[in-house]
Amino acid sequence: MEENQDFLQLLEEGLKLKRTELDEETLPRLKEELRNFGNTFHILYTYLVQKGLLKEDLYNYDQSTKLEPPSSDPIPDQEMVSELSFRLSNYESVLDYMNNIYDVNMDKLNLGGIKKILAVLDYVKWPNLGSNTTHNITRGLTMVMDKIITSNNDPMSSEIRFNSIANLNNSYGKIKKYLKSVSIYQREAYKFRIRTVILPGLNPTSESVTRDLKGILVAAKLEITSQLPGEPFYRELIEEIFTEDFGYDGEAKKQAVLKSLNITGSRKKEVTQKKKTEKKIDKTYLLRIIPDVSKAADQLASAAAKLEHNREITSARKKSFVEVLKKFFNRKEEDLFYEVKTVDPVSGQSRKVRLNFTTLMDQIRKKTQLLRNIGNSNSQQYEKLAEYSEEMLMEFIENNLMELRTFHKKMVGLDEMFKKEEDPALRARIKGIKVETDTLKRLYMESNKTLKEYLSLKEEAAQLKALGIEG
Repeated sequence: MEENQDFLQLLEEGLKLKRTELDEETLPRLKEELRNFGNTFHILYTYLVQKGLLKEDLYNYDQSTKLEPPSSDPIPDQEMVSELSFRLSNYESVLDYMNNIYDVNMDKLNLGGIKKILAVLDYVKWPNLGSNTTHNITRGLTMVMDKIITSNNDPMSSEIRFNSIANLNNSYGKIKKYLKSVSIYQREAYKFRIRTVILPGLNPTSESVTRDLKGILVAAKLEITSQLPGEPFYRELIEEIFTEDFGYDGEAKKQAVLKSLNITGSRKKEVTQKKKTEKKIDKTYLLRIIPDVSKAADQLASAAAKLEHNREITSARKKSFVEVLKKFFNRKEEDLFYEVKTVDPVSGQSRKVRLNFTTLMDQIRKKTQLLRNIGNSNSQQYEKLAEYSEEMLMEFIENNLMELRTFHKKMVGLDEMFKKEEDPALRARIKGIKVETDTLKRLYMESNKTLKEYLSLKEEAAQLKALGIEG
């Protein structure tokens, strides 16, 4: 088991390094190529409409609110232009949503998130555009593009067609390359969570896996639901874990995993040496939690913006004439209260509370700013934290985690309340925050886990010291 612990240590370090590389290098490039892809398609789509080859969708006024492609159902030839025009208009809206509203970040780019972006990307099979493809949408767009006739009076047509396809294919290839890199990380990060959170309780062995793999997988699925709510059950990835940990060529497969994260031999020695010298548990250990806590800022900001939107559309029709006058004359409006049901994200305990929406939004704004500041290691706030004593730093982390836990249950309560809006027209405009609250919960639980590890190690060191054994 010591050998497997060494592998987990290397894997954890490799995942941290890979996450930093993806955040700092890959993600900005991915976002840039997604924007290039969206802009190029917009130019192409607009040109085809202007040329009369596609019909303008006069009724597509609403911005898409989902990261999913339009229908790919077969289109009858007699309806090809009108239906294709409608679908490509919706597709342009989805690309606009992806680039300007949907926040493409590592938390959303889990395996499910990557699948969503690939589904959007592959709505048209760009590498097959212009060939004898049987793919419905690609074939339809090819037929429309073939109607562009090059002539001396219209020399730009051929150039626009050629450049658009070339640029779309170029961005398409780069996006897939970046997503593959993220996917490699996310697969191993998922397996790492399963290894460290789920499998210790199941205690699988080579014999038990060989004898009752199905039973262990069922037990693992139940544990994931219980201990990692919201985490999908990927059978093939869990089976990969068993192959790597108990297979006859498991060691070679583990080395392949480390290689996929670009952990070189010299880096392995560095990590192994670091493991030997990291005996002392001090505030440096606690400072590792700060970046994870700070990631909650984006989730809080996004959720708060959506809740403000929901508040506006549901309360606007309820304002009295006196309230309108108060706002007109810049008088301070009274705080807004809602009766909501809150559920603690850890204990599961629920209760009804009278929630001050105005105060909560103000608290979230202030907390978001603080978290963004401490997330920057060059900021004054972070430097001040680094000067804290261990006790002060631990108290700071505990207080912020408790506040995140409180924000989570209040926001979930508001989300559920807004979704129960009686007016169907308004209910259709409500923006959900499940992605944000699920991510916030995961960040809280991971940070809290690291804090508990710190406390456990401190207690262990204290016990050894009491026995006269120095670390």
